[in-house]
Order: sequence, then C-alpha cells, then structure tokens
Amino acid sequence: IKEKPLLAVAKAHRAEGRVEAALEKARQHAALNPHDGDARGFYAALLLQSGAASAAVDVLHAVARSADPPPAYASLYARALCAVGEAGAARRWHERASAAAPEDVAIAAARVMDGLWLEHDPAGTRRRAFRFQDRRRSLHSLAARRGPATVRRVNSDSLR
Repeated sequence: IKEKPLLAVAKAHRAEGRVEAALEKARQHAALNPHDGDARGFYAALLLQSGAASAAVDVLHAVARSADPPPAYASLYARALCAVGEAGAARRWHERASAAAPEDVAIAAARVMDGLWLEHDPAGTRRRAFRFQDRRRSLHSLAARRGPATVRRVNSDSLR
C-alpha cells in the first residue's frame, strides 16, 4: 500500500496529461490531509496550470501564515498572486523566495517571467534576467572546460 495513494494517482494522471482527473485526486488528497505541504503545493500548481489562479491562492494561503515557508512554495504563491493581479503581494513573495534560495534557477525564472506583469523596477528585472543568463553561461563554460563530450559518429562503413 502506498503512503499517499490519491496523490500518487494524481501525479500519474498529470503525467498522462489528464489534468481534470489529476485535479480531482489532488483535491481529495489535500482535503483528507490538510497539513501535507507537498500535496497542497502540487494541487495549487495544478490549479494554476489549469487557469484557476484564485483557487491556487486560496490553497496556498496557509503558506502566507507559516513562519518559514519553503522557497518553492513562496515562489508558487507569488506566481498565483501575480496571476490574480495582486502585484504588490506577488512582488513581496517573489523577493522572499529569491532571498531564501538565491541560486534556485526555477525561482529566478519565475520572478523574471512575472516581472513583465509586476511593472516594478524593470531595470532590476532585466538585471535578474542577465544574472540568470550569466549563470547559464558559466555552467556552459564549465562544461566546455571539462572537454568535449565523447561522441562518435557512426557511418555506414563502420557498421560492416
């Protein structure tokens, strides 16, 4: 027996592209396990993906009340707030998530994407985008310094 069978089914439905079925199973699991943060985050992400941003805000409201929310949930809450037009609150939650996890690429990307709608400090948003790009470049240069990947071309002569 799986520990979280409804959540496992919801994740399987999402992987299969069955968002409505995933939403229902995630809702059921969240209702039965209101203190399961992972389930709340998964359910809220599904709601946001399906266009129900205000419902995602409601589900994640507990994040706002917690003393030290995980950065990924703070970022998700910021994205949901931005989607419902709460720019000031979204900005604060994006900053909180970014401060808690400054090297998290997903959090930085979410902030940059929402920065287009937040209309606050556009130069700062551009700076964040450039920092994000610089991180990607440094990863690529690190890979380049390690040497080229060993890839052999196969031609018809080598198959004989």
